[in-house]
Amino acid sequence: MVLDRPVGARHSCGVCCGRVPLEDVEDRDGAMKGSDIRKIVSGFEADEMGVDRFTVAMRRKLTQKRKEGRGGWNIPDACGIEDLREMLEDHLQKGDLVDIANFAMMIWNRENPNGI
Repeated sequence: MVLDRPVGARHSCGVCCGRVPLEDVEDRDGAMKGSDIRKIVSGFEADEMGVDRFTVAMRRKLTQKRKEGRGGWNIPDACGIEDLREMLEDHLQKGDLVDIANFAMMIWNRENPNGI
C-alpha cells in the first residue's frame, strides 16, 4: 500500500505527504518503525500522520471482518442505526479503540449520507 498525497502538500514529513510505501514506515500492526511519532512531528503534522495511521488500522480491521463474513452496515434494511449503536456500546465496554472508531464511522455515515 502507498500513501498517495502530493509531495509538499502543506507539510513534508516524507511519510503521509510523499509516496512512501507503508511497509517502509510501519510494522505489521501499523506502528511506526524505528521511531516514535512523538519524536518525528508536532502540531499539524502529528494530526495528519495520526489520522492516516489510525485510518490504516481501521481499514485493516474492516477488511478482516469482511473476510469473516461481516458487513451490511450501509444497508438500512439489513442493519438499523439502533443496531449499530448497540454494537458501539458493546465495544465501548471492550475498549478496542479501532472497533469503536469503525462503529462511529458507520453511524456517522448513515446519519450523514451526503458527507460533511
